[in-house]
Amino acid sequence: MPGHANHWQAICGLEHYTREVVVRDYENSELIGSAACRDVFNRTRRKETVACLRRSNGCISHDLLVVTDSRRDEWVPYTAFPVLHDGHAHQVTIRAIEPWQHGIEAWIHGWLTAEKRPITWFDTHHWRDAARLRAGQLVEVFLAALAYSLQPADFQPEPWPRHESPLLPCGGKDNPDDWLFQSTIEAIERLKHDDSVFFRLTMSFRHPGEEIISLPIFVAKQVLGGYKPHLGDKVSGVLWLQGRFGEARQDS
Repeated sequence: MPGHANHWQAICGLEHYTREVVVRDYENSELIGSAACRDVFNRTRRKETVACLRRSNGCISHDLLVVTDSRRDEWVPYTAFPVLHDGHAHQVTIRAIEPWQHGIEAWIHGWLTAEKRPITWFDTHHWRDAARLRAGQLVEVFLAALAYSLQPADFQPEPWPRHESPLLPCGGKDNPDDWLFQSTIEAIERLKHDDSVFFRLTMSFRHPGEEIISLPIFVAKQVLGGYKPHLGDKVSGVLWLQGRFGEARQDS
């Protein structure tokens, strides 16, 4: 079953999250919404409820999903993941929705740009939006990324196309929202998240003959290995792509 251990590792370290941060998240979160869901624990046909609790902290929030167990008359923790705000808007046609177990989380596979460049991301609000999504919809999605790694690059042609700044899928079927990236830093914003320093880097990506894709990439100082990003630096690494939907436009 997919999970978020590697995402928390990139945010604050998995051990630190499980020992300290998750307790603080539950104690200081607020309810942002709820929706109907499957019976996760008993696997009956009975409808249960999923609710999202959020601890906000500027451009990065921690979302905690809890579900009801009617047999025990209680709320039970289900999962938690970081949410990156201030994503860049893109028009995407949904080509497939790939739910995780129980249908509360999902990967969205879409066509991005007029050339139908495939793109896959984790839907941060699938617990809420699942019922209104379907293949063929043209939608607005706000995309942002979390870097697992980032380092200076000299833009070698292999495995990258020469003179281009691409995104290349690297996670296979188990992690289709993970991407290799290479680009030039166009803007830098230094952020404080809890006890960690982050950089919000704006970069653009383009494959030959295609329009430009712009993304904010959040990277924790802890994963940089001593490298300090500068405006105009050429960098490469691996990222986790996530998105949230605006309004659905039409069927294509």
